Amino acid sequence: MAEPSQTPAWRRIPEDAVGAAAAVARAAAHATLHPRSTLDRARRLPEIVPALGQAVKTLTGRTDDWRVEYAYTLGEQAYVYGFPYIYYAELRHAWVTQPRNPATIPYAPVNHFWHAEQLLDATYRDGGCPNNDTMYSVAWVNLGSEPVILSHPDMGDRYFTFELVGMTSDNFAYVGQRTTGSDAGNFALVGPNWKGKPPEGSVA
Repeated sequence: MAEPSQTPAWRRIPEDAVGAAAAVARAAAHATLHPRSTLDRARRLPEIVPALGQAVKTLTGRTDDWRVEYAYTLGEQAYVYGFPYIYYAELRHAWVTQPRNPATIPYAPVNHFWHAEQLLDATYRDGGCPNNDTMYSVAWVNLGSEPVILSHPDMGDRYFTFELVGMTSDNFAYVGQRTTGSDAGNFALVGPNWKGKPPEGSVA
């Protein structure tokens, strides 16, 4: 007969240590999101030294140099947070300045569409995870100074969708058959700091 399975490791961690670990995670996230306050929080570090030491001892079994563990964890958080901004900035630069194979690799100025000329396959390596049965159009849009109007004709029964994503590749809206309908439409894409009224006949 099989031996009873051991209690999962995370269940053996005392609640106070779990709370300390959560505090460390929150501190790392705050430092990444608010770098100007990092120095102030560092000055307060001695106040949370006991909690940090207990969390590191419980989670890693190491107590000789918890500051290294803390720095490493903070670095991981910063990397995870910052990677999309660096990667997509590099990808944008390539797609608007480096012509390669225009049939399968996006290449167009900012605020202009690139249209795939053929279906993509496993040789595509330029970001995203495209379907191999979908024809794509891609555009980098600059909304820093004014809105950009996205217009499409009456699409009838044809399925279509415009996926709107931010610099971290997170979807924040869709224009298409399932969300806004197939009738002809004009949609104002606006930046977060834009104030004003969208052009007549458009929806923001």
